[in-house]
Amino acid sequence: DAYSPGSCTISNLPCTPLRVDSFETETTYDRVTVNGERYSGSSGPNGVLPVAGNLTWFADDTVSTGSWKICWDGVPPPPPPNSCTVSVSGPCVFDDGRCLTSPNYPSNYGLSQECTVSCVPHQVLHVESFDTEAFYDYLTINNRRFSGVVGPESVIPLDGTIKWQSDATLTRSGWRICWGGVGMPPSPPALPPGSPRAPALPCTETCAAG
Repeated sequence: DAYSPGSCTISNLPCTPLRVDSFETETTYDRVTVNGERYSGSSGPNGVLPVAGNLTWFADDTVSTGSWKICWDGVPPPPPPNSCTVSVSGPCVFDDGRCLTSPNYPSNYGLSQECTVSCVPHQVLHVESFDTEAFYDYLTINNRRFSGVVGPESVIPLDGTIKWQSDATLTRSGWRICWGGVGMPPSPPALPPGSPRAPALPCTETCAAG
């Protein structure tokens, strides 16, 4: 069923990546907010780590369309096995063993560039710098595009892939993102074979007006 106007806050979320099972809201106006970033339309916070433990929802009193369902596991998923190393196809740069930068960073990236980074560790991303042409030059992680000045802070690349694309018009200074740094939540250790997993916590669905 479609949601109703209103707002609510879900607190004390576990420190595990969010999983979006479904997401459809009125673009821009009806939104979920995690880590200060707003999600609306058909793009939810998939793979995002709720660093502050909170998720808020707001729906205005005009159009009510669709619904959303966001879940998480009882314990963080183990990182994928170290069966590959980070590889870059295209002009992006793998830097310091734990960082990626746009081409020519910190100078402006070029026009009509593309690159794909594979085997990125299953760790929380930290954005050190992010400035691209909004909507047209973007990073794609977990099927979500990041552009403008809002990068993939606290996102975990669930499939180990990061893609970059710029169009043929304007350029900006680009971006630098890292993982595994000081002050970031540590990635959980892999569970020994046969270890029981903690019971899954309940899913968070569309909340009632409050």
